Amino acid sequence: MMKRVMGLGLLVGVVVGLVFGLTNGVWAGVVGGVGYGLGVAVVLRHVWGSPAMSRLGAKQRKRVRRALRSGMPMDDPKLAPALIDYGKAILAAPIAPKAISAVLGLVLVGMVAAAVFGLIDVDRGVTYGLPFLGIALVAELVFMPFSHRQRDRVARSVRKTEALRGP
Repeated sequence: MMKRVMGLGLLVGVVVGLVFGLTNGVWAGVVGGVGYGLGVAVVLRHVWGSPAMSRLGAKQRKRVRRALRSGMPMDDPKLAPALIDYGKAILAAPIAPKAISAVLGLVLVGMVAAAVFGLIDVDRGVTYGLPFLGIALVAELVFMPFSHRQRDRVARSVRKTEALRGP
């Protein structure tokens, strides 16, 4: 699990660092790459860090994730603790859904501004728009799974599973 988190954080950091470096200079690339890479690693470590999930096999993890995505309870007593633990880790993600929505809104505004700038100044418009594209890709690949509806389904699945297990 830690290898996946570190690998994805490193990949995002390198991609964003390259985009920022090519368009805004070396220091912007270093700062942007490190910032985004660490941010992705922190969020994913928190979400993927469920010890109960790490003890399950691939098919069992798939069943737990499917139940969480659909909002259904887990009636298998061996998998119920993993669902509850993993669901609570997702719900306790360090970035609030409203903050994510605000960031995605700002990214959209930035992309529109970059597109307008690209129409006005064709030579530089594309390169100045690349950081916004990098931000949008990171936002879509990392933060979109924490949407409001999905969080509601995860919370419902955890509640139902806890109710099935009893006190």
